[in-house]
Amino acid sequence: MKKIIIALIAMLLAISCINKANDNKWEKTMDGIFRTTCIDDPSIEPFTSDGEVTIDMNFDKNNSVNFILSGVKFSPMMPAINFALANIPYTVIDDNGTWAFDVKQIVPYVGGVPREDYTLEQFKGQMTSNTLSLDFNITTHGNTYSVRFTHDKTEE
Repeated sequence: MKKIIIALIAMLLAISCINKANDNKWEKTMDGIFRTTCIDDPSIEPFTSDGEVTIDMNFDKNNSVNFILSGVKFSPMMPAINFALANIPYTVIDDNGTWAFDVKQIVPYVGGVPREDYTLEQFKGQMTSNTLSLDFNITTHGNTYSVRFTHDKTEE
């Protein structure tokens, strides 16, 4: 009987540690719209495309967030690609759960490989549990594009 009680206590301790570790993370996928404008060439028409962003936040001493941007395109004929952005620092800007991001440069991962040719510049955004806006510039194939992702589902 003593061994059973010790085993139960050990199991309860393990479960409480697992739950504590999960309390420090928050993950959500938000669908939305990517709006892309070519800054350098006005003959390239701005366009929108559907996409989604998966957010993986770690509420730990690093205050970092990981993003997976799915469906990114810089022209209507370009195949959609996915960017993984790791360890983006965030700041809490109010007590209502609003977080902000402001990073000068980020090298995204595409297919698990860092792609300096797709370096994001001026990556900025804000997020709540139901809204997300991200803005960044990217220079590729000789043109600089301004990209904005928006998701606003405040009724969720």
